[in-house]
Amino acid sequence: MSEDRITVGSTSNTLTMPEDDICARLDRVNGWRLDRQCAAMSSMASLRKANSSINSSSRVIGGAAGGMLELSDILHQTSKMQAQRLSNQDYTPRKQQRSPSPAKDEETLAPAPQTREAYLAGIARNLVHLRNEPQESLDEDVHPRDRMRRVVIVGASSGIGRSLALEYARHGAELLLCARRQDRLEEVAEACTTISGKATLVVVGDITDRDTQIALRDKAESELESVDFLVLNAGVISVRPIADLWMKDASRQTADSVDKMLSRVMDVNVSAPAIVAGLFLPLLAKSRACVVVVASVASLVSAPTRSLYSASKHAVEGYFATFRMEVQHLGIDVTMVYPGTVDTELRLSAVDAAPGAPMAGSKSGKQSPDKCAKHILRAAALRKRSLVTPWPYWVAVVVHRFAPEFIERLAMKKYNL
Repeated sequence: MSEDRITVGSTSNTLTMPEDDICARLDRVNGWRLDRQCAAMSSMASLRKANSSINSSSRVIGGAAGGMLELSDILHQTSKMQAQRLSNQDYTPRKQQRSPSPAKDEETLAPAPQTREAYLAGIARNLVHLRNEPQESLDEDVHPRDRMRRVVIVGASSGIGRSLALEYARHGAELLLCARRQDRLEEVAEACTTISGKATLVVVGDITDRDTQIALRDKAESELESVDFLVLNAGVISVRPIADLWMKDASRQTADSVDKMLSRVMDVNVSAPAIVAGLFLPLLAKSRACVVVVASVASLVSAPTRSLYSASKHAVEGYFATFRMEVQHLGIDVTMVYPGTVDTELRLSAVDAAPGAPMAGSKSGKQSPDKCAKHILRAAALRKRSLVTPWPYWVAVVVHRFAPEFIERLAMKKYNL
């Protein structure tokens, strides 16, 4: 039986082989080329998909950088809608939500709507958890050692300190309160006793005075025996642009005046908390207590007209950040609190307030001291490292790290500069 043969090559170099062998070799070559083409097409598709994902991610990141406040609001609303939806129906596992579509790849890539909402709700809870109302009962979340038992509050006659005293009284704490104004302090103590049914102790005096500091420590040691929470809340503020003082009269008299104001602000906002915390240290170590330092957003983001105040709050932030590390081996925690604008009487006692002079700053949008106190109490009970409240100031602190000029322009607008 004859076999068809084909001659391949040039006239000088020829190769004769069966036709079937040539066809088989061509099939293998064509198959290899086809495989390479398919792989290349697949790679190009993957690259296009990756490029699309990168572009999409870039748009998301760019949008977040330009509008974090809007993103927080959207996610907060998503969280609320998801919570309402989940309260009315049981969660269905993802596998049961998939439709019996033959397009397996599309089914895998496209998440179920409810799963996507749950994911966004989780992000929302992480981003705007400070916006949510704190729970009234902390028993399920708080370790038994952190139940409100013995609490000392410095600066308890008004504002955040007063609200904290009343809130701790509602949780049955034994209280020792300290402030300068005796009538206001005794009024708060009486209200706390009525709420808790327990006697409320007081020490009247200026917390910058050494006798007051030691009397407070001695009374806590003799009456309470130990302390679970030491709340350092006393503070004073400055409300005038420091540059205006110097431009008006750069004289020795102005220098003496600024030095006096700066000394007062530093004494109340920095020295007094540092010394009181030191005097209480053996008591705090005995009960593995928590020190709650009520600082300010000005500790993290400076604001115009608050130069002296911001300097003191940056200082107290630095001091207690180091103090936290040094007392960690004693089992003592430090919770730093950074309130924004709170509706208190603090500005009325500013060290640089001129009689009848207007004070720069917004008159609206302030957080109530009662609401602020609820957030502080919960953060301290859970031994949180820090708390920024209300939540828009947390956003401002985050944005300030990446775009300080933007936040500074907003601050200047707020303070009419």
